[in-house]
Amino acid sequence: MERSIAAMGQRAADLILEDIEAAKDNKPSVQHMVFGTKLMERETT
Repeated sequence: MERSIAAMGQRAADLILEDIEAAKDNKPSVQHMVFGTKLMERETT
């Protein structure tokens, strides 16, 4: 399986910054994210 680790890391950093910068009474809601994966067939050893 291949995942976009850079995209997941960037989105996580963005969410953390949004939470830090938000006022206490205006925190962002919980978000569920789905990132695409790609099946990569390899030869067995």
